[in-house]
Amino acid sequence: MDWELMAQQLVVAVRGKRSQRALSKRLGFDSNVLYRWETGRSYPALEDFVRLVHAAGVDIEQRLLQFRPDWAVPRELGSRGGVTELLELLREGAAVSQLATKSEHSRFVVRRWLDGQTAIRLPDFLHFVEVCSLRVLDFVACLVEPERVPCIWASYRLLEASRKAAFEQPWSHAVLRTLELKAYAQLRRHRVGWIAKRLSIPLTTEEECVALLLEAGQISWDGEHYRVEQVRTIDTRRARQFSKRIKAFWFDVNRQRQQAQVPGLYAYNLCSVSKLDHERIVELYRRFHHDVQQIVAQSEPSEQVVLLTAQIVALDQPLGHGA
Repeated sequence: MDWELMAQQLVVAVRGKRSQRALSKRLGFDSNVLYRWETGRSYPALEDFVRLVHAAGVDIEQRLLQFRPDWAVPRELGSRGGVTELLELLREGAAVSQLATKSEHSRFVVRRWLDGQTAIRLPDFLHFVEVCSLRVLDFVACLVEPERVPCIWASYRLLEASRKAAFEQPWSHAVLRTLELKAYAQLRRHRVGWIAKRLSIPLTTEEECVALLLEAGQISWDGEHYRVEQVRTIDTRRARQFSKRIKAFWFDVNRQRQQAQVPGLYAYNLCSVSKLDHERIVELYRRFHHDVQQIVAQSEPSEQVVLLTAQIVALDQPLGHGA
């Protein structure tokens, strides 16, 4: 992605029809700084961009809860301290060395961002969001209508089509993973039913999933095989009812495979703990999940499709609590 172009177009979208000069003055700048930001002559520090968003009448702190409903979003994002808190939320405990490699900056620079010693520019921040979450398109969409940022609009439409596939047919994600397998690549030609047999799903489900993935641009046909074009991180949390349905679907798949005595790790633990330790356990799982994502991202070759599920539930909460 062209992070600098994305930053320019995002500033333009946030400004809308407001005067560059008037908004620059409102932000406390003597020069027409909006012109410089929108033409790429310079780029705003993240705290200045947050001030711009506020000046445009957008409650960025509230919008970020659309991106991550579980966050305790800092209330002073327009300050250096608020920015460092946001970077830590995004980082989720990832090592500085990992962030540096993926963001193409030195560890010294990344550490100075995290410590608040150096302001992070908007293009670098957008790249940081993608490095940490793989969801920069959703982040931008929380702030402005995606079609107002031309450089991401086509990708965002495909992301929405992928989200539709996940909502309408959850098995489509597993079919996508199956098409990445080494065993599939070694087939002389695509065999109808091969995926269904591999995943133990009906042939009609295989066909439906392939059609949805083609529509979403996530796979293409080269005449002999389906090829995975782009793997996108699908944010299902933006539609809570769909998210609950998908989670329930995969927990049920887990149950079915356990009953069918498919080899796997099926474990549970019932315990009584303090509320503080309950929160610590949940946070520990979040860090574990982040580490698992790192392993998955680097795993080669692809040889198996694996379902990972987890449930941490306070059983003494009333049914329907938090719905």
